[in-house]
Amino acid sequence: MRIRTIAAAAAALALPLTACGSDDDGTPAAESKPAGKYAGCDDPDITEAEYNEKCLDGAPADADKPLEFGTTAKDTAGAYAEGTLDITPSTVVYAASGTDETPEGDVFSVVVIKDHNKGDVAAAESAMLENGGWQWIAADGQAIEEANTDASLGVSPNSFLGGGEVQPGTWDWGSVVFDLTEAQRAGGTLTYVDGAGTAYRWAMPDADTGPEIAKLKKDLAWSASG
Repeated sequence: MRIRTIAAAAAALALPLTACGSDDDGTPAAESKPAGKYAGCDDPDITEAEYNEKCLDGAPADADKPLEFGTTAKDTAGAYAEGTLDITPSTVVYAASGTDETPEGDVFSVVVIKDHNKGDVAAAESAMLENGGWQWIAADGQAIEEANTDASLGVSPNSFLGGGEVQPGTWDWGSVVFDLTEAQRAGGTLTYVDGAGTAYRWAMPDADTGPEIAKLKKDLAWSASG
């Protein structure tokens, strides 16, 4: 069984980019920020952390809103900012049990993740040791880490274990598991923080969704007792 390390989202690590040039008369132009990806990027009072997360290259478009579930976050920084991965939350199943485990809350939220390495060097997902990784954000704002209970640690969908580095030109299936109450599940948001501290968010559907539902449910129904 693969156990991931998880963590709360961290402030961005990179410093804001600046651009210099010259005016038509040859005098140096004032430093300026690159074009923003959301309306607040041009606000002179924007904080450095918020600017890094929402405005630099690699930040998700329209960073104020979660992405649609199934949308790919492209060129996310790998663990310790080594390499890049295209990351897609592909499928979610809400299960009353999984691989002989029963949730301490009401339901397991099991999310299938596709990691695709289109770069030139091996890369792995960011994790707790570098203040990255996956969280479930409940509608009331509560942040819930992946594998947040002993029961969720035991959920092991064999077709979607993933783990370790993804080699250049290849892709792999992984999964993340959350043990949730019904109140935490409803209207939740999935969040991933990459190796550069950039946060990506997906609005989670309220029902089982995605192309891998049948395979995932088959894995979750597996029992060691037969």
